[in-house]
Amino acid sequence: MLNFLIRSYKKIMEAAAWLFLIAGGIYGFVQGYDAGGNFIMGLMGVVIGLVFALVLELICFPPLMILFSINSKLDNIEKMMGDKNNG
Repeated sequence: MLNFLIRSYKKIMEAAAWLFLIAGGIYGFVQGYDAGGNFIMGLMGVVIGLVFALVLELICFPPLMILFSINSKLDNIEKMMGDKNNG
């Protein structure tokens, strides 16, 4: 299972990023509509929710991408070392 996650991390992270943005927009709309009681405040909430979700995304997701990249590069080095040791 872990190897599958490592191989497909780009697709998983992209899907997670989009879902996080969508959830931020929906949450912002609900909070804005509840606070203001009209559609315009709901739209303002969407904008604020999307910006907030994007900022959180920019803080949380890059370290994960870096870790997966390091893991991928280490696997490549392991394969190269294995080829040199066997050949």
